[in-house]
Amino acid sequence: ERLNRIQADIEAAIAEGQAAGLTVYVATYFSLRETVATCDALFLDIMLPAQARNANGYLSLLNARIRQAAANAGAVVVDVASVDDSLRADDSNFLNCNHLSAKGNQIVAQLFAQVIGQVGGG
Repeated sequence: ERLNRIQADIEAAIAEGQAAGLTVYVATYFSLRETVATCDALFLDIMLPAQARNANGYLSLLNARIRQAAANAGAVVVDVASVDDSLRADDSNFLNCNHLSAKGNQIVAQLFAQVIGQVGGG
């Protein structure tokens, strides 16, 4: 039910942007590292591999809904999840359990630039 609501909200946001004359881009989420990682957002300030696996299962479902919302509404997907292997290959791409470092953000920024360039004809 919650995923249905999230998808509907994404589609509504896309429609609003398009009604304003914008090209709308939506991005998927990257997966979390399945290692012990610092995580000040959690009770014990760490995320354990099992917690990350649980979260990644949900992120996979959420990313599928983001892709479907974009397809339904005619938005462009920047599939950040598609660079998971590159991000997870180097721990220095992460600042902590759920935030990318400058190096990790550079990988994602390059993906955004590539997609925007393709859509813009560049």
